[in-house]
Amino acid sequence: MFILSRDDYCTSATPMDALLHRELSVPFPSAREAEVVYQVLRVDEEPPRSEATKNLTLNNNILEVSFSGKEARKIRVALTSFFDNLLLVTETIEKFGPPESTYSHYGANN
Repeated sequence: MFILSRDDYCTSATPMDALLHRELSVPFPSAREAEVVYQVLRVDEEPPRSEATKNLTLNNNILEVSFSGKEARKIRVALTSFFDNLLLVTETIEKFGPPESTYSHYGANN
């Protein structure tokens, strides 16, 4: 897995209002694998006390993630948690093999 990142520091009127921003792009071998990872990771929102926001977007076989917040340590904690979950999902996919190209909730692929 190869991860691309971009780091932005957005400023506003005062230093206390400064917003930190980190973007990641995680490519997958197929759009289906990216979709499975996206569906698993999107349900976990950042807790309100973290004061960090996470936004996931799926673009074909690339999972795009952005984090923002006012404190670097809170962004770091959010990133660490995300990477822990990402590793768990990708290791599970490796263990059980790539997902089927289509999925039906009723047990039969269409």
